Amino acid sequence: MNVATCTNGKLHFEDLDPHRFEDLAYEVLYRKQEWARIENWGRSGSDDGIDVYSEELNGQKWFGQCKRYKSLSLAQIKAIVDKIVSNNKNMNDSTILIVTACDVSKTTSDTFQDYSIEKGFKRAIIWTSST
Repeated sequence: MNVATCTNGKLHFEDLDPHRFEDLAYEVLYRKQEWARIENWGRSGSDDGIDVYSEELNGQKWFGQCKRYKSLSLAQIKAIVDKIVSNNKNMNDSTILIVTACDVSKTTSDTFQDYSIEKGFKRAIIWTSST
């Protein structure tokens, strides 16, 4: 009989193949709640800065970008936000989600939140290796 185990050590998400990391992020988001629509655009190649796109039952859109970097600077985070904004329309009342294999500082997370809202997003969420 298999016994469930608990992982106490750090998981090294940056070691995953890029597509497997996107698949993992997609699966976690898929299980988060019931969606009207959810798609993994990252595999299609030219994704306009969106790896995972989803819509809540109430119509709110989510734009997700996956980065399995060992570190993620504030400049890189702003570039992610800018790429999504420049390549997509109708950002009102939408959520931006960054899924990253590394951890970021509270300052970087707070600035990401503020910058995303300034650019037109309703919510900004970052999932790090710790979360």
